Amino acid sequence: MNKENNIIQLLLRFILLGIPTLAVLITAFLVLIGDEGILESSRAEEQLASIRIQTEQIRSSNHTLEVQIRRLRSSPQQVELLTAEELQKASSDVTIYRFHD
Repeated sequence: MNKENNIIQLLLRFILLGIPTLAVLITAFLVLIGDEGILESSRAEEQLASIRIQTEQIRSSNHTLEVQIRRLRSSPQQVELLTAEELQKASSDVTIYRFHD
């Protein structure tokens, strides 16, 4: 009878202490590491910040290109300058000097 009481007490302790402790540990694990946990949210926020920076850089680059396109469309001289710089070509009445370091 004494052994049965000990077993019943151990079983009762496990039920009263072990199961709630296990539930708390599982909940803590899911809150921290689960798909929508704190760590995943932190990673997602870092990715969002990085994407926002990249987006701003692309917008800036697009703006620069749009300004350049407007200039090229409105001025033939700008087209000649860009052609001379980028392709190292010029009209027949222009001489290009190249200096090597």
